[in-house]
Amino acid sequence: MRKVIFYLVIAVMALFIGGCSTGTRTLVSDIGIGTTEYRELQAEHRAGETELAVTGTKIEVESREFGNGIRELEQAIIGGEGTAEEIRQIIERVRSREVSPDYAERRRNSRIEAGAGEN
Repeated sequence: MRKVIFYLVIAVMALFIGGCSTGTRTLVSDIGIGTTEYRELQAEHRAGETELAVTGTKIEVESREFGNGIRELEQAIIGGEGTAEEIRQIIERVRSREVSPDYAERRRNSRIEAGAGEN
């Protein structure tokens, strides 16, 4: 009988102690020094986390846009490789043509008349 009472007392004490520590108490009570400062610090921390999340989302969106722009630029460069060769060939053909001396003289005179060749 003593063993039953002993175990019963231990069980009641365990329930009582366990119930006290897992009740509806808050983690930080309003009684004590530094409670207000702690709560303010936690509020600042939450605000910082929110700002960080918003900034992270902005960076993610902007990086996607940047990546799309890079892909478009790469496609334009890849598509324009043949064009650069064509332009080079055209310039070589133009340079290889002979220019008549009277054309060069007329060009020079027209620039002087227009005021472009004064300096």
